[in-house]
Amino acid sequence: MDTIVIGPGLGRNSWGTNVWNEVKKSKIKKVIDADALYFLSKENMTKEDCILTPHLMEASRLLNIPKIDIQHSPIESLKKLTKKYNAKVVLKGAGSLLADSKENIYCTGLSEPAMASAGFGDVLSGITGGLISQGMDADDALKLAVYLHVFISKKIVKESNKRVLLASDLLVELQRNIF
Repeated sequence: MDTIVIGPGLGRNSWGTNVWNEVKKSKIKKVIDADALYFLSKENMTKEDCILTPHLMEASRLLNIPKIDIQHSPIESLKKLTKKYNAKVVLKGAGSLLADSKENIYCTGLSEPAMASAGFGDVLSGITGGLISQGMDADDALKLAVYLHVFISKKIVKESNKRVLLASDLLVELQRNIF
């Protein structure tokens, strides 16, 4: 195994804590999302060779600052996350921002309100981890995953006229169009 996605479905109970404690010791590449970001926020440590995928509330917890500060200064917050955790970071939200290993900042320029439902971040972290485990450079995988995530979602909305999407809608369409 050369990549692990940790966080989606992990939980904050003793089992989740034990899994987190084992995974954080590992030297393999990590995509850290959801509850694993919660555990990471409780530690003062940097991770190497990892990608963080927080939304605003998770970023607030990681930086120990109010969510409103991140909303007012998202690029500065992204830079702080990148430096604090020595990581590539996607700050999820409308027009997601990302920072690669060279601390270059990118904005998708795309957003899709129908994506604001449970599980979409889990799918993004899964796409990212899947691309990396297939041998793609982590910076390139991150950029491609973020783009595919929103592009395919916009395609679904356009073709179906849905106002709200489920994460499973995205999974089906990804299989149909990409994999």
